[in-house]
Amino acid sequence: MSSTGPETSSPDSSALPSLQCTPLTGTSTGNTTNQFPADVQNNSPATGSDSQIDPTEAPTAIAENNSYTTEQLLVIESIEEEASSMFYVGATYQSSTELRDLVRKFAHEKGFSITTSGTRFSCSRCAEAPSYKARRLKKQQQTPPEKRRKRNTTRVGCSFRISFTHFNRNEKKAGQPIRINASTCYRHTNGCFPSSSQLTIEKRKAGAVAAAVAADESVLKQILTVDDSQIDPASNVLTADVVTEIPTVAVLNNPYTPEQLAVIESIAEEASSMFYIGATYQSSIELRDLVRKFAHEKGFSVTTSGTRFSCSRCAEAPCYRTKRLKKQQQIAPEKRRKRNTTRVGCSFRISFTHFNRNEKKADQPIRINASTCYRHTNGCFPSSSQLSIEKRKAGAVAAAVAADESVLKQILTVMATEKTIPADMLRRLVRPLYPPDTSLDSKFLCNIRLKIKRMLAKGDIDLATSNTGTDDIHSDNGSTS
Repeated sequence: MSSTGPETSSPDSSALPSLQCTPLTGTSTGNTTNQFPADVQNNSPATGSDSQIDPTEAPTAIAENNSYTTEQLLVIESIEEEASSMFYVGATYQSSTELRDLVRKFAHEKGFSITTSGTRFSCSRCAEAPSYKARRLKKQQQTPPEKRRKRNTTRVGCSFRISFTHFNRNEKKAGQPIRINASTCYRHTNGCFPSSSQLTIEKRKAGAVAAAVAADESVLKQILTVDDSQIDPASNVLTADVVTEIPTVAVLNNPYTPEQLAVIESIAEEASSMFYIGATYQSSIELRDLVRKFAHEKGFSVTTSGTRFSCSRCAEAPCYRTKRLKKQQQIAPEKRRKRNTTRVGCSFRISFTHFNRNEKKADQPIRINASTCYRHTNGCFPSSSQLSIEKRKAGAVAAAVAADESVLKQILTVMATEKTIPADMLRRLVRPLYPPDTSLDSKFLCNIRLKIKRMLAKGDIDLATSNTGTDDIHSDNGSTS
């Protein structure tokens, strides 16, 4: 048998793809062309359009060539060395959440994003998992062909991953201790090159930018309320003055001035030293009073929700939102009131845990847990004006007014004897009851008139002239008592 048969039938070993974690080095022998776009012999950059491939714009082309420039290889190797020293094989962590936060922070500093899949944290440009691919194709088949969207993926099969194993393999939960195993790979391959532009693209693909924009309700209202007069008819786009008024994403992510950031940092430091994680208290009422006192001194208000005391400008809890929407649907559309919320999704909160989790009562001992956040975010800036607005919204000012019975008798006496009171006179009567910085506008005075009329109708406070005054008021409303 001739020896040339097996040689011609066997595939060329140089044409097989590399099965290692590291990419091909780019060296070649014989008549094969060099895989790098740069000339190795004279170390001069090659010419042509293929010599400059942006890994963030053309991942498919780079994945096919599987090549990096010399400068890119140095960056990838430095990331690999730093990741291997930080997340070495055998390193232990208290939970997968702790490891995830560390890997995510490292990835954002280096210019790439990560995704979670089972017991590994992979580069977001990794190969698609078979289960996700099967689910995506199944969902795609249910869509009519004419309505299917053509999506360009940024996945190139990057092999960077931090794999871990649970100590107790029978109980694989997020709060269980873990260790990094030998399946970890610290190198970016197949054209994935970490950079600021790649991180921006991956964040945008994951919806992080859209979530930041949606968190600012004021900007959304400004965008949605654009009328035809603010659109240029020639180009069918917004006029320049409207575009400059709408903040950019960078402004949304950092809506504070340097002076405001310094104030927020000082509040966060003082709160972390006063309400540190692990601090114990006799009851949640004791902690609530301390947090409320601290908040009023710094210029913000707090609200209670379950086992946390949050800034009053926090995001609305899902249970309260469901209850509010259910109540709103029961009201006729023409009678629904339009309310402007002051919530911006501030993340300041003091969270606690009961010592006895089977008996969660207000008088039981508690400790502050790790879910606490001491920083005000999303445009929430503590100040005296913000505190006044939040107190007024919560009804604290109205409660203080109702507690002063002597002044109320004076106002009720005037309201009961006079058919209508001028706005200036009513403003002078109620001014001593409210803080100096409270704005007594027309809407505020209208609400005061309605409250006083209801108090006269109910007879909460006995007055000598309450009967005649009540009859006059009811006659104005066109109703009888």
